[in-house]
Amino acid sequence: MRYPIVCQSDSMLCGIACLQMICKSFGKNIL
Repeated sequence: MRYPIVCQSDSMLCGIACLQMICKSFGKNIL
């Protein structure tokens, strides 16, 4: 299974990038 890759623009945004990858893998777009 392939997972979507989301690049974070700052080291403080790792949690948001992780949540966005999880949502994209389930077909949801949050941003």
